[in-house]
Amino acid sequence: MIYGAILAGGVGRRLTGSSIPKQFVPIGDIPIVIWTMKPFVKNKRVDEIYVAVHKDWIGDTESLFKKFFPDDIGRIHIVEGGTERIDSFFNIVNHIVSQKKTSPDDIVVFQEGVRPFSNPNTIDACIDTALEYKYATAVTPMIYSIAVSEDGDYLNGSLDRGNLYEIHTPSGFNVEMLYNATRNIGEEYRKRATCTSMLMLMLGNKVKTFLTQPGDFKITTDKDLQYAKYLYDNNIFKFDR
Repeated sequence: MIYGAILAGGVGRRLTGSSIPKQFVPIGDIPIVIWTMKPFVKNKRVDEIYVAVHKDWIGDTESLFKKFFPDDIGRIHIVEGGTERIDSFFNIVNHIVSQKKTSPDDIVVFQEGVRPFSNPNTIDACIDTALEYKYATAVTPMIYSIAVSEDGDYLNGSLDRGNLYEIHTPSGFNVEMLYNATRNIGEEYRKRATCTSMLMLMLGNKVKTFLTQPGDFKITTDKDLQYAKYLYDNNIFKFDR
């Protein structure tokens, strides 16, 4: 089995221009989370999709899925999200393991719910890499110069960007290995882990990288949202995947 997992439980604190969580903000007439899910729903390799959502938005999310994915509603499952993204991650993993009889080859592919430009090829690359290497994540080479400042006022040095990468999603993991590696971790690991791939590194696991497609950016700030709407309004990006 291959599971899709959409992390859409946040409240969008860094998006100041909206009164609703950013994953529900529309681009055109379609909420961002729906754009994010489309390539997962259309991917025939993905058997079931789990979506972590804030408890106050579960009802609205159910209505959206019935509207936009009426023929696939049976393979889409809503899970209550956690306080932080890592908590939503654990909620989905625990739900899959508790509700299903997993096999040693099962894979779960995680995607942030605010990536409306997700490319189907990237999802396939994630599945293939995770099937072969067990733990995988999308990356892109760092293109900017990176400096170190110990006091925030003066530069103390720089880092060689030649071996630096930005970590993106999707990320894919073997379900049973992921569950066994994380089920007993302490609160310290939860607080320190900025993403699922970093958590696996902290636990001593190797995470295989694959390159993400250009333009697959995460909507975090008002500027990101404005740019995404600009791409849509000017038909620069082909949304109808």
